[in-house]
Formats: sequence, structure tokens, C-alpha cells
Amino acid sequence: MKSESGQSFVEYALILAGVAVAAVLALHLLSDRINGLFESASNSPALAPQAPFVPPETHTSRRNRLVVAEALPAINQYRAAHGGWTGMSYPALRALEEGLEPIVVVFANDSGYCVTNTGSRELWYESNRSGLTQAPCSE
Repeated sequence: MKSESGQSFVEYALILAGVAVAAVLALHLLSDRINGLFESASNSPALAPQAPFVPPETHTSRRNRLVVAEALPAINQYRAAHGGWTGMSYPALRALEEGLEPIVVVFANDSGYCVTNTGSRELWYESNRSGLTQAPCSE
């Protein structure tokens, strides 16, 4: 004869069912509070999309913009003299325009170029963009 000590499979199933019913009832009773917590978290200003920070224009940033803009005539001269931008560098541009302030030629090839200033607030100019941007250009 088998020993009858301990719980049987049926008793374990009944205990599990009781715990499941208790959990469902608890979630149902707390659903409004839980929903309110999720809504307040999703409406939090910390989760709202933020516009990128653009520092205010200062004397230094205006100067950086001018440095890049003043290089454009030398860049156009280089293209006219060499039939394109390939090989363009700051020393080559400086040879065309002696007073040219330092800039960095990020890339220069048959399809275009990108230059940037050497100041604290980076400004970029790319041949296929209209005007100066603060986003680095891609080759």
C-alpha cells in the first residue's frame, strides 16, 4: 500500500489555480493605479523628443562662419584651375589666396568636397549642400 503523506498532483494544481486567480484579481483591482503610473511615465517631459541644442550665435561662431565662407572663392579657383576638387588641400588653397585663414579639407574628390573651420564651434560646408551647416558631411 502506498503512503499518503504530502500533496498529490491534484492538490498542487488546486494551489496553483488559487494563486493564479488571486494574481488576476489583484491586477484587476490595481489596474487603474498601474495604468496611471504608465500614463504618467509616458507623458513625462523627460521622454518627449528634444530639439537638438544649437548654441546661440556669438562673435566667435560668426568668425568661424566667415572663415569657411571666405575659403569658397579659393575653392572655386582651385576647381577652375584643376578641372575638379581632387587633390585640394589647405596649402593648395593658401597658394591661390594668401590671406586664407586655416581650414580643414575633410575630403575632396571628383564628386565634391567638404571643408570645415578649425574653431571651437565647428561649421561645415559641403559642395552639394546650400550653405554652412553644423552637421559633419559625409563622403
